[in-house]
Amino acid sequence: MSKDPAFLFYPGDWLGGTLGMTLEEKGAYLELLICQFNSGHMTSHMVGRMVGQVFGQIQDKFKKDENGLWYNKRLDVEIEKRNSFINSRKNNLKGFNQYKKNGGHMEGHMEDENENIYKGKGGVGEKPKWAENFNNYNPKIKYPFESEKFGAIWDYWLKYKKERKDKKYTTTGEQATINSLSDKAGGSMDKAADIVNQSIQQNWAGLFELKNNQNMEQVTDLAKTGRVLN
Repeated sequence: MSKDPAFLFYPGDWLGGTLGMTLEEKGAYLELLICQFNSGHMTSHMVGRMVGQVFGQIQDKFKKDENGLWYNKRLDVEIEKRNSFINSRKNNLKGFNQYKKNGGHMEGHMEDENENIYKGKGGVGEKPKWAENFNNYNPKIKYPFESEKFGAIWDYWLKYKKERKDKKYTTTGEQATINSLSDKAGGSMDKAADIVNQSIQQNWAGLFELKNNQNMEQVTDLAKTGRVLN
């Protein structure tokens, strides 16, 4: 049987997971993912030959297995999900899945129709198309940028706040912060991403307008005192 030529790629997760990386680091990361998909878990020699010292900047994206080989855990999961899906489709063609489930023979031939039903903190409801990969989507919040990229940006910010052990936003507080971010960005999603990245790089608790080098020291002092606008 020929090897499956593809694996699922989630642009929103990629944007969130590589936000702040240089183009060189993103390229090295993708190169290693492709190598893992084609060749399996990788030796340190393989990694070194492919990306060299850049690996030190992206090493946190990989783990070592029991044999000391490098791999990306998420990719292993996606490969397994893909293989299970393909095997299920093959069994359907052969009739192995028919009448196996309580729903009758059609259930084995269909994707999960409830796959996109959101059951998060904001209540139950169907996610809009743009928010399918937005892990922290809240249907009670009005988002100024209805795009997959913004979902990745905001997931990244909330993950950072959680790692800082900051107090969780209330829905009202989160809406106010998002509105403030949009105002600071002048309605530009790319600028909003830069603002989020700036705060994370500086280890700030809040979000500030983008500052030039002359003003950065003053802004950093304000952030450290906790007098921030978020």
